[in-house]
Amino acid sequence: MVLGGGMWFLTLALLAAVHPAAADLIVAWGWNNRGQIDSPGGNDFTAIEAGWYHSLGLNTSSELDGWGYDFYNQASVPPGADFTAIAAGERHSLALRANGSLAGWGDNGDGQTDVPPGDDYAAVATGAFHSLALKTDGSIVGWGRNGDRQIDVPPGYDFVAIAAGSKHSLALRANGTLAGWGHDGWQQASVPAGDDYVAIAAGFYHSLALKADGALVGWGDNAQGQINVPPGTIYTAIAAGGWHGLAIRDDATLIGWGSDGEGQINVPGGTDYLAIAAGTAHSLALKGTPGDTNHDGLIDIVDLTALSANWSALSPGQKRWEDGDFTHEKIVDILDLTALAANWTFAPGGGAPEPATLILLVAGTIALLRRRKRRAAAYRRQ
Repeated sequence: MVLGGGMWFLTLALLAAVHPAAADLIVAWGWNNRGQIDSPGGNDFTAIEAGWYHSLGLNTSSELDGWGYDFYNQASVPPGADFTAIAAGERHSLALRANGSLAGWGDNGDGQTDVPPGDDYAAVATGAFHSLALKTDGSIVGWGRNGDRQIDVPPGYDFVAIAAGSKHSLALRANGTLAGWGHDGWQQASVPAGDDYVAIAAGFYHSLALKADGALVGWGDNAQGQINVPPGTIYTAIAAGGWHGLAIRDDATLIGWGSDGEGQINVPGGTDYLAIAAGTAHSLALKGTPGDTNHDGLIDIVDLTALSANWSALSPGQKRWEDGDFTHEKIVDILDLTALAANWTFAPGGGAPEPATLILLVAGTIALLRRRKRRAAAYRRQ
């Protein structure tokens, strides 16, 4: 259902002065012995990755940021504004470019940054000293250290996701089944049966998976309780660190379990978390700004259009942040419009809308809903 003329009249009144609002921000906690949680400020981030002692971020300009341990230049990111994905290992890093080619930097003692040629890659993953890439044809390529056969990738063209632990690797097939290979001393590569998996994560010696129903599964080393996943079917994302795990709930809050020697599972409160990453003993999360449906750092006509297109105040359903469900209630309604309006910016200096404008937006929407309700009632009487 799309908002009608009354709402679009208000939209037109807003178009003349659209400026950047708050963007997706990085929140970091846990071990900071190398500055790995001293995330940079002033950037708009779309992706995060946590290595052993360093961290990476990808911003809305498709540029990279790196911080933390940099002895091997693993946090000294390459220049350019054409990156689309990142991965952080123990002492090396990888990135995917918009043209489908790869970039690698940092320690190369085992050839882990000798990225293969080509422009047909879709995803990257990094272990301690090995690297993986998923190609657009659904096959996997591995390079770097192979002492535990962690780069002896399985054959096939049906893979949709990859993950790399310290010395083991995981993959998700299109049919929802899992594959594991490499070091299996704690059975971290002995994947569970089933065909209902939608996401995977690999820690040092443990592994995690997210099922289609929102439940979590863990296997491998459990010395710190890192595979004692929380119960329930309310999870939407996972991350595996050295000896800990993280997840995002369907209300966009965080939960952590496993080792907490450095406070790495003392997750911050609040909602609006969109992505997570876990390092040796530090954790990162990407926190969104209500109203920013496309994560570009702007609360503008694009976001209002998305909210309008997915308006469901009279028909609840499975709505996402990108649909305009900023209050995580699986419905796009007046509360979400109010959240968007509260973050709209009208001047270069920033700031929320004037109270009169916000009242106008809310009043107009309420009037629209009442009109629709009357129309629906009249239709049912026919």
